[in-house]
Amino acid sequence: MLIRRPSILVKSSGNRAWWMLPIAIFFALPTYGVDLETGVRNIQRHQQWQSMEFRNPQFGFFLAARASTEDKGKAATLNINFIPDNNQCKETIELLFKLDAPAAENVDREGLVEFQLDNRPPKLLTSKIVMVKGDSFVFMRVSDNFHPSDFSGHRSMLANARGWGVAEFSFSGFDEAWRRARNSCNAFLPR
Repeated sequence: MLIRRPSILVKSSGNRAWWMLPIAIFFALPTYGVDLETGVRNIQRHQQWQSMEFRNPQFGFFLAARASTEDKGKAATLNINFIPDNNQCKETIELLFKLDAPAAENVDREGLVEFQLDNRPPKLLTSKIVMVKGDSFVFMRVSDNFHPSDFSGHRSMLANARGWGVAEFSFSGFDEAWRRARNSCNAFLPR
């Protein structure tokens, strides 16, 4: 028995593909409004660092892997994220600082962050600064001209997020956390 499917294309004669709406909504749901906190898996401590995976909580799809540490005294976090993108794992460096009060407005602009590894001269880097009105954090995604592999072999780093504070991050356990997060992401790439 042959079953004929309606054409996916909408013809100019006014036929509407109304039957596609539930399908479109179904495929849009996993990528919209995912609560990452409920999707954290495989957390492992590596001295001062942690590695973890993020999965879609509804379907278990791999979303990203992360190596992370914090300066608790400054309420600051340093994240190295690995996100699958075009058959490779895109690596990003993120700084988060807790604000004293919720953000009064949305901010999405370029800014500067200074990184100093051990006693080496500081590097001034461009970053994308994002704040969401009502949220208690400022997010800074560091530019691509500074790679997390540069952290290997160092003891600590000072991060001066001009206007939001200075934090110190230990690299004790960094190599293991970074390697595990990178390998987690690579394991989910198509072969």
